[in-house]
Amino acid sequence: MLVEVQVKIPGRGRNELPVARIAVDGPITTGDLIDLAVGEQIRLLGADAARCRAALDRQYLSPEDVAAQAPTGVVRLSRPRDADAPSAPSAPSAPSAPSAPSAPSAPSAPSAPSGPYGAPGRSDPSDPSGLPDLPDLPDLLDLPGSSGLRGPSGPSGPSGAPGPSSPAPSGPSGPDPAVEAARARRAFERGVFVVLAGGHRLERLDEPVTLRPDEPVLFLRLTPLAGG
Repeated sequence: MLVEVQVKIPGRGRNELPVARIAVDGPITTGDLIDLAVGEQIRLLGADAARCRAALDRQYLSPEDVAAQAPTGVVRLSRPRDADAPSAPSAPSAPSAPSAPSAPSAPSAPSAPSGPYGAPGRSDPSDPSGLPDLPDLPDLLDLPGSSGLRGPSGPSGPSGAPGPSSPAPSGPSGPDPAVEAARARRAFERGVFVVLAGGHRLERLDEPVTLRPDEPVLFLRLTPLAGG
């Protein structure tokens, strides 16, 4: 028998988890049905790991999971807004102090005469060579047998060429079906969502499920999340 599992979250116009169609042969319990449905939902959304992660959180995230993730600001439980409580008036801002006048800038020193190629000229104008006085340069060459200038940082390959770069890290992997099915089981036991099948609500994970032809199974979440 091919069973259709639908999901529903109150207050949301659309369901982000797709309809899961699973094959059931023989008796099945509520826990088995949850495992098969979660595995099929992950398979259908496997091409988009981020979307799959967000959709699973909205359907199966328990209050304990929300409390653990609340410091990150990713999700939060919805809270009723108190419309009758007046908002506190804002305090007046203090006037800003006047800015002090800026001090006049010091005159710049005259530039030294330049030699060839814009380099500083020699201090002795009687020198006929006209070559600039250069300061002592650091030892940039490895002599003898140097292969070139030392690189600024990082390993180098043969002949002073940069070495091979490290491989780029791989992207995040998708949700693990076994881990997500276990979390969905815990959410069912904690009353985060209910399973409606065969015309009644299932109460236990080990309860046998009565399936009817052409009648879908519904996973109905009871505690919607706000902001996610």
